[in-house]
Amino acid sequence: MMHHIFCYQASPAKKQFSKDSVESNHSNGSSPVAPRTPSVAEIQHNGKNYILQVQVLGTEETWQTPSLLIANVKNSSGRAIFSQVHLEIDPLQYEDDESKFTALKDSNRARIEILTDILSNRLDIDCTKTLDEISYTPAYFLGRHDLKMEMINECKEIVDNTLNCEKISLIFCGKNVDPGSASSNRLPVMLYSCPSTFSTVEYYSTLKTDIIGRLVIYADILTSSQHLLSTTIKHGLVVIPRQQSAAVGRSNNVWLSPVGSACFSLQLHVPLSSPLGRMLSIVQQLVIVSIVEAIKKIPGYEKLNLGIKWPNDIYINKAVKIGGLIVSSSIGNRIAVLNIGCGINLSNTEPTISLNDYIEQYNKTMNTDLQKLSHEKYFALVFNEIEDLYDIVQNDNLDHFYDLYYKHWIHMYDKIKVESDDGQTQNATILGIDDFGFLKVRMENGELEVVHPDGNTFDMVKGLVAPKPFHKK
Repeated sequence: MMHHIFCYQASPAKKQFSKDSVESNHSNGSSPVAPRTPSVAEIQHNGKNYILQVQVLGTEETWQTPSLLIANVKNSSGRAIFSQVHLEIDPLQYEDDESKFTALKDSNRARIEILTDILSNRLDIDCTKTLDEISYTPAYFLGRHDLKMEMINECKEIVDNTLNCEKISLIFCGKNVDPGSASSNRLPVMLYSCPSTFSTVEYYSTLKTDIIGRLVIYADILTSSQHLLSTTIKHGLVVIPRQQSAAVGRSNNVWLSPVGSACFSLQLHVPLSSPLGRMLSIVQQLVIVSIVEAIKKIPGYEKLNLGIKWPNDIYINKAVKIGGLIVSSSIGNRIAVLNIGCGINLSNTEPTISLNDYIEQYNKTMNTDLQKLSHEKYFALVFNEIEDLYDIVQNDNLDHFYDLYYKHWIHMYDKIKVESDDGQTQNATILGIDDFGFLKVRMENGELEVVHPDGNTFDMVKGLVAPKPFHKK
């Protein structure tokens, strides 16, 4: 199993797990631990005192230092697991690294058993449902035939109908061509077929754009839609997966997007000499505000309490996150190629709430009859809004973007604390964002400062941004 970069000890294990069975009695560097009397710790959070009961669940065998801990909040149902072992790492994430892949695959059964034990016996989560093996299937290239052929013929990266990306190869298949098998790193893309799980009629009848979303690669399951855009392909090309097994998030996070999530990746080619080209980092705000605006522009939906948390998350009632995005970029020939990956929970009721769940709750509370959104309508409306706002900003009307952003964001004049690299905090008031999407704040001494989104976290519960590099204006 993979350990945290600062952890220099072996994996935790117990005798009930396969690596430490009674028969083998081989711990592979770790040791079962007998139940211990929980330690007690007192902490203070938001002015309240809490008592934590902390118990060691697993240790390494040489020094008996803890590898797994559980903390229970006294007189509360609050619980947390702390692990120095990356139990979330799936071997498939490292299938291109033979040594890591082999080691992780060998210990994968133990990893799953440990996770299952923690989730079911310590966190009371039902783990009895079994998941089917991931079964990859061919994708579909959607859009007007002449536009599809134009992309295949003009994209320099496509050779002999094959596009080799960093982690996956796309094989564009015409009529009477055997697509072969699909896998996590090989994706046949059908040119003359339509999927049964996505209504192209509803999608294209709703889509009003000239470029964005006109060409779509749709797949029932991918590791990550971002992987298909790791090279320069075409401005406005969209990838839509029904499910993702290892979606890419910020800070190299990996997450699952099950059926019901509405995820897409979009490639934009932005001239560096254009208004957006001079402030590329604000594109993430442009896309996130387009999503919220697209939903709330639907008649009757304008009063839905959807808002934007800086820098690029979507929240319901300022409390529950239902979406976010990631942007990667490369620059060449005076063009910035931006790959924007975005997802929201549109219709999956687990584990918290989806947008359609919220619409249903809103109908009951307000005695309205708003229709739930289909995936096809949602995607088309979002791409309509992205293209409209993109064109407006590229025509030097940045004020329109700011008006929309502040209309939907949830922070104006909020009082927060800003933590510096040395752990010191200062009181501040949020004033807005600058032309690069960075957070503008007024410190308690009256000075104006700018907070960068990269390397900082914004905890709304604490009202804390940390850590913070200062940049004088």
